[in-house]
Amino acid sequence: MLTPNCSFVTPSASAFILQPVAKKVLTLQQAETAKKRAGRFVSNVMGDEDRADDIEDETLDEWLNETGRKLKSNPQRKKKTMAASNTATKSDLQDQIDQISDMVADALDPVLSREEVVQRLQDIDEVINGDDDDDDSDDDGSDDDDDDDNDPDLA
Repeated sequence: MLTPNCSFVTPSASAFILQPVAKKVLTLQQAETAKKRAGRFVSNVMGDEDRADDIEDETLDEWLNETGRKLKSNPQRKKKTMAASNTATKSDLQDQIDQISDMVADALDPVLSREEVVQRLQDIDEVINGDDDDDDSDDDGSDDDDDDDNDPDLA
């Protein structure tokens, strides 16, 4: 008579055999290599030439479906744009830092009026961010909200 604490009688032992393989996402090249390796493994290690021939005869899609694997939909490498987009040399960057430092020192002159300080800060911004004239900021400092309803010339 079998006792319940025998480990080979537990129902969970067969559950491990029947569970599907975890889905693994592969590139096309990885999938082709894995299929070839599987065929060689079955042939060389398990000694089952018939099964190895079956694996080799299967299409890649059939083998992927059988093993629970999937192909990546878009296996392109990530582009490294940060380093490639900056073409300035170290000396160019140092010159820009020196230029900005001088401009900041000039903008901090207590003799300057508010408008002159604002203009100097805008000049510093142009050096740092480049000359972008397509932004929404106005050089004249006026407030041009789209309140055309109150403008008698547009009525």
